Amino acid sequence: MAETGNIETLAKLVSKDIFQWFKWKACPLTDVNWDCVLDEHTNKKTHPSDVVYYYNEPYSGKTTYINTDLKSYKKGSISSTSISKALSSLALSIECANISPSWQEKFIVDETTFGIVKGLLFLFNHDDEFDKDLEEVINEIDFDKIGIPPSVSLTLFDPLKIKLLVDIAHDLRGLAV
Repeated sequence: MAETGNIETLAKLVSKDIFQWFKWKACPLTDVNWDCVLDEHTNKKTHPSDVVYYYNEPYSGKTTYINTDLKSYKKGSISSTSISKALSSLALSIECANISPSWQEKFIVDETTFGIVKGLLFLFNHDDEFDKDLEEVINEIDFDKIGIPPSVSLTLFDPLKIKLLVDIAHDLRGLAV
């Protein structure tokens, strides 16, 4: 589930600030668990959702939901192991969210436009000291062990991408005035 205290709050604030500029809306419920419905998710009774964003797909008219795992790590905590664990957990959540009545009751805003649930690992660096090439860290991950199902779509926003998006949101804010 979510990180603790003020460190968690930083990731929430940054993600909210970024995504409002891209017209993503946040579901009202945050930091909740919902029922797992897949037997193959052994030892899982629930899955977490830190925040769920949604937006309307312009071409299909369907609503895409982004089940977001907000991680706020210091420099030394960003490793292939921590990312691998987070992606594995998120993959299970997304696989289940697309069919879980519990998830859908909590987060779907309009059943008639429900499209798909995708996953976002939002990897915020709260000490602002991460200076590695994340590609090197990711190349150490054995994705076969994670077992991301083909039907699951995951995206990783690393600290550098988040900084870029913060800059874009800042520029948009300046232009809007």
